[in-house]
Formats: sequence, structure tokens, C-alpha cells
Amino acid sequence: MTSKQKQTEQPCELAQVLPTCEAVAAQATHVRISQQAIDSTAKKLATVLEENAFSLAHWRMHELHPSDPKDNHVDFIFVLDALNFSFWMPEGEKYAVEYRGKQWTGYWSLVAALSRAIDEGIDMCNPAVYGSLTLDQLRSVFRSVSGTEVPLLEQRHEVLTQAGQCLVKDFGGTFRTCVERANKSAASLVRLVTQHFPSFRDMSIYNGNPVYLLKRVQILVADLWGCYQGAGWGAFRDIDAVTMFADYRCPHCMASRLYDVLVRALIVCSCCAGPYWKNSPLEERLILSSATASSWIFICGTLPRTMPARSHTCPSTTRAPSSTDRTWPCETWVTMTLTSIRCSCERECI
Repeated sequence: MTSKQKQTEQPCELAQVLPTCEAVAAQATHVRISQQAIDSTAKKLATVLEENAFSLAHWRMHELHPSDPKDNHVDFIFVLDALNFSFWMPEGEKYAVEYRGKQWTGYWSLVAALSRAIDEGIDMCNPAVYGSLTLDQLRSVFRSVSGTEVPLLEQRHEVLTQAGQCLVKDFGGTFRTCVERANKSAASLVRLVTQHFPSFRDMSIYNGNPVYLLKRVQILVADLWGCYQGAGWGAFRDIDAVTMFADYRCPHCMASRLYDVLVRALIVCSCCAGPYWKNSPLEERLILSSATASSWIFICGTLPRTMPARSHTCPSTTRAPSSTDRTWPCETWVTMTLTSIRCSCERECI
């Protein structure tokens, strides 16, 4: 076994995200976190949550998400999040998928393409099927109504092939085995997925030290949680360990007028400008993503001060606080608030 193979089999820990991102943010000279904006952002999000303008139930409400998920949707979500990366297009081009009489772009184009393939008889929930697709077959799955090819098709094919073959070989041909082995722990599922599926190992090096963002694997956990409403396949006793999804949308959003949490110098302003993100230097993107994840700590610390004490059932967990539940209502709202930010990012930044 080569040293490279050994490296890819090393799992990532969810607890590594915030400390390593904080270290990058502390060293950054072109970006800082605005405490004033943290306070105002916490108030905005507290209002969203108090008014129940966004709740766990909203995950199922979108017409492309399963409204009555079955067991096989665990595998659908895994494929979805394995391929959930890079939808920025060059100026003047648009990747769009036609499905159910509408055109879908961005993340929704991925959901639409996979759903359309299933309708056409290609079982994208079966690792033995999608793990053996040829590049041309996958190109057909992702065919665009605009004639523009989905970004990074070859990389998506590589990810899908590796994931499917690994599930067949090591997990009985279904991602449900991984979820079962995680034993209702988000941290354990992150560890298991990053150990066996290298494409989920979202990490980099900054000043000689590893930095863990773990964007897609955290989205995977959150999507399972949302799809199954925190029960069954989506039950995680430590769901509050999930942090900010520090992808290109969230830094864009947190540095925008919507929140203004990240105050940045001109040298990195262009990184936040839509499709220019992918062409920006890696170090600048890493700094912005790390600062975004770090800002999450401050938002979570400020949030309970902006929310009145509650005595009724928490809609994020459908349970009432107990006398021994010292973290409620703060931490039980953490992932809800995170998802609210994510939805704001989708609305404001597409």
C-alpha cells in the first residue's frame, strides 16, 4: 500500500473543522469578522426561527425533494451530495436541465437530472448501476436543454464510479449500511464517509497546517436529517456538531450586503463575486471559507441572547426541553439557523 493510499484512508473528524478554520481566520490579513454584523445577523436569523419562517419541514416542501421519502432515498441523497459541487458557469453560458416542464439551474439542475434519469429507467439509487456508467452514459444523464455541458463532467464520473464500486465492495451495495454503522452519530458518519470516499475529504493546507472544511459531507448529514425530519435514517443524536457549510455560496453570502459579516480588502473582493470564485487563488478562497466557518461560532454564541426563552416544543427536533437539557434552546437551533443561512445564500447568490 502506498503512502498516498494510506493518506486517503485517513478519516476526517467533524471536530477538526472549527479549530482549523479559526486558526486560518486569525492569521488572515485581508479578511476580518465584523462583530457588529454578527449581532445584526443573529437578530435576523432569530427572527426567521422565531416566526417559523424556515423550519425542518421546509426541506421536503420543494417540489424536487422527496415529500414522502422511502428507504432508497438514503442512497439518492448520497449520490446527490457526492456530485453536489461546482455549478458556476462562465459568463454568457448556462447549464440547465428540463424536468417536469421547467428548467432548473444550479443545485436544482443536479436534483432534476438524477430524478429524470430515474424516471427514464436508470436506477441512480443503485451503486451497482451508477458505479458502472460510462462517461457517455453519464453525459446523457446530465444532458442540458441549453446545450451547455455540466461543469466538471469527467470529475463527476470519477467520483460516481469510485463511490458506487466502494459501496458494492464494502457496504453491501447501499449507503444505508454506512448510516447504520454510524449508529445515529453525525460525527461517526462524517468519519466513515471521509475514510471510504476520498471525494468527501474537503481539506487543504494553510501555512503548513491542515484545514478542514468538510462541506459536502456535512451537507450529506444535514440532508439526511432534513429528508427524514430528524427520525429514522435522519436521526442523529449529535446533529448540533454540524458546522457552517463553507462552500462558495456561504462566503459570497456572508460577505454580501445581506449580512456583511466578512469585511474584506479589495484583494479578495473579487473572490466573492459569483463565478469568479473558482478562478480565484486557492489561498484567498481558503481564507474566505475559513473566516465564514469561524463566523458561525460567533453567530451561535450571539443567537441565544437575541431569542426569548421558549417553553414549547422545539420545531427543529420536535421535542420539548427537559430539565437536564442544558443546551436548549441554543444548540438545538444551530443546524436550523445554519440551514436558514444556506437558503438565504441560494436566494441571494444564484
